[in-house]
Amino acid sequence: LESFLEFVRKQIDIEEKVTFTKGTNFASVEKCLTALHESRSKGRPGKYTTAALQIRTQERSRCLLCQKFHDISVCTQFLASDVDERWRIAKRLGLCHSCLKKGHRKIECGVARKTATGEISIHDLLNRKDAGDKKIDDKPEENITKVCLKMNVDRKDGSSSYSNGSLQIARAVICAENGIKRTVNCILDSGAQRSFVKREVVESLGLNGPKEHITISGFNQRNEHRKLMRVELRLKGVDNDNFCVINALCVSHLCGKVPPNPPMEEHEHLKDLKLADQFPRGEVEIDLLIGIDHYYDIVLNEIKRVDTSKPTAVKTIFGWVVCGKNISQNRTHLLHCKVNEECKCECDIIKKFWELEALGTELRNEFEVNDVLERFKNEVRFDGERYVVKLPWKSPEVQVPNNYELAERRLQQLEKRLSNNNERAKEYDEVIKNYMDRGWIEETDESDGIPGKTWYLPHHAVYRDDKTTTRCRIVFDASAKYQGTSLNDFLEPGPPLQNQILDILIRFRRFKIGVQADISKMFLQIRLDPEDKDVSRFLWRNMKDGKKPRIFRFNRVTFGLNCAPFLAMAVLHHHAELNQAEYEEAAENVKRNMYVDDIVLSCEKEEDAIRRIKELRKLMEIGGFDLTKWSSNIPTIMNELPSEKIEEHKQVTTLGMSWNCKNDELSYNISMELDEEELTTVLCEIEAKINARPLTFVGDDVKDADALTPFHFLIGRSFVDLPMMSTPTVEEDELPLNRKWRKRQQIILHFWKRWRNEYVTTFVSRSKWMTKRQEPKEGDIVLVKEDNTKRENWPIGRITSVLPGSDGLSRTVEVKTAKGIFTRPVARLYLLEPANTR
Repeated sequence: LESFLEFVRKQIDIEEKVTFTKGTNFASVEKCLTALHESRSKGRPGKYTTAALQIRTQERSRCLLCQKFHDISVCTQFLASDVDERWRIAKRLGLCHSCLKKGHRKIECGVARKTATGEISIHDLLNRKDAGDKKIDDKPEENITKVCLKMNVDRKDGSSSYSNGSLQIARAVICAENGIKRTVNCILDSGAQRSFVKREVVESLGLNGPKEHITISGFNQRNEHRKLMRVELRLKGVDNDNFCVINALCVSHLCGKVPPNPPMEEHEHLKDLKLADQFPRGEVEIDLLIGIDHYYDIVLNEIKRVDTSKPTAVKTIFGWVVCGKNISQNRTHLLHCKVNEECKCECDIIKKFWELEALGTELRNEFEVNDVLERFKNEVRFDGERYVVKLPWKSPEVQVPNNYELAERRLQQLEKRLSNNNERAKEYDEVIKNYMDRGWIEETDESDGIPGKTWYLPHHAVYRDDKTTTRCRIVFDASAKYQGTSLNDFLEPGPPLQNQILDILIRFRRFKIGVQADISKMFLQIRLDPEDKDVSRFLWRNMKDGKKPRIFRFNRVTFGLNCAPFLAMAVLHHHAELNQAEYEEAAENVKRNMYVDDIVLSCEKEEDAIRRIKELRKLMEIGGFDLTKWSSNIPTIMNELPSEKIEEHKQVTTLGMSWNCKNDELSYNISMELDEEELTTVLCEIEAKINARPLTFVGDDVKDADALTPFHFLIGRSFVDLPMMSTPTVEEDELPLNRKWRKRQQIILHFWKRWRNEYVTTFVSRSKWMTKRQEPKEGDIVLVKEDNTKRENWPIGRITSVLPGSDGLSRTVEVKTAKGIFTRPVARLYLLEPANTR
């Protein structure tokens, strides 16, 4: 009996909260009631789970902390607290630490993300590392410095003046139906889409109206979603009876005070006009903002203007409004400024935004960055000719699987492609021989590999027909997966050491003379430690199918490794620091004006440019780096360079842009993926996908044409499409027509995947039957949930029979799908289309 009374008490408490709380999340209530019924059906009278007794009763859009209509993540009071206080608030209010919502825990959160270590992430506002950027002051006026400036500008003629602008201000009378009248200051703003009125004015007049959800957009692209009351206002002029009815949204505050009005006696063209505002007057507050929705209900088609230096008069139903430029003679003005001390936070946000990641590497936390960099500094060495580095392994005890099988299979695929083009096969073999002749690679034996440190790199070619020298470039794939892992998975990418390309571009064209050079084969100029050579093996057999592949390994850093950009830049910075005493200017230039393998100079005089070129060449030669492809907008400064080191073309590529040295113009070349006809074809295919979307289900058999689509209205039948390739890979060595067709198929397939996964599944709001009034009915179209199946692949079915329980509630139904008739619980069904809506 005691347990039963306790249950009744809690049940009454829940019912009261549901009854008297506005905006209750009824889905949560229904879920709780279902949990109660399920608990009762399990034969445990009087005992209920914790989930069955929890309920959300707060308003959906009301802040749990200050009870205002916004989310707690944008609450001023919450943001004003430090991180420790936010944690206390979150615990006190029972908030989820991942989404700051009430009603569930972090491990049950549906929007929680997982970190790299597999842990569930916490909300940014609770993160002690990132919280500094989020904090704002609860009392903005306390954090604002008010500055009063005395402005007295002297003109050339000796007089003193100050140029100011007058806004379109008018005085009007609001007449309420209850007989109350109030004079208000209005501002006419054609830049606002809606009209707004202060809540204090509305309350004083006793007005009321419906609520409306809107998004208010301000400066810096800041959007605020709010629910505002819309009221109808009857306006008339102060000195006339011209009436106008407008609709306005109620807000607590419109804007700051409007500056004082100057006298109008000095403006002859404004005399004898009935002005809608007082001249002169002091500072006033704006009570009503009239936007473009009612702007032309107020403004008439008459304007008085002399010239641009004089104010303009615009006729309105309230009288003449004076606006525009206003020159006041011999008058001292006080300009009140507000200097926000928190602008530093916005600067930090902008700075963080421009911290671009270099070459695909991710920003690491400070501990990992220092650890990788410190390990590099301790391990790098100079052997008298070149620098020798070790690969930055994530763990010293790493065990890499031997992927010889994968490399051999990829080699066979490569040979099959090259067999169709003997010229390209010959070029490929010549590149391998060139690597051998230069000592970049060496041949080895399969048995020489270190166990746990042997990996074979698959490779393929990229051909550039626009290149005059090296048309074939071999790409080594360190991201190829074998047994679920790749070589790059075992390596630290390292911190990004690249300079910001925008900063380099600005410094590059700072002075008259610009110079650019390229480090020839930069990655291959750095030697690899013997311990790490066997993880950069690859196979090749000169297109001889019956011969066993020869095994090669790299002696130098390979570009395909994710750590290669870090190692190259780290070596260059290390080399510059070691030789900075002797080559100070050149070393500083390497550290500041280098991007990947491009280095640029900016000089004011020709002699300075010649001197800096010589110094830079000497510095790079010491480290074993060769600077080639020199170019400049002043050709005479390169006369002392060897001819083979000079770029002959006047249009060169530098810092990812095209530089016309002759005209000294930087431009960006945009490659067109599709021509006009191909784009039209792609758009027509996309249109067909969109017109094949389901509008409603027809027929009684789910095996039949299951949905009515726009095509049934356009062409009288459903759309039949030809099957597409699952993976239309674009190969470099294909014929031009084949490549174009595959590229088009690739774009269409990409659209179809996103359309199916992101949009089609949102056509109909899926919901579960949670209460008696929402019981499933025969004929309902449902989505049947299946475990281990993606949501977009869940089968669609029709309910053929409802199986009610002993308490009258239907928890099980029979569903007919394309595969047959099955009995399924209601909890695993999602309603797509009720039977009574078709």
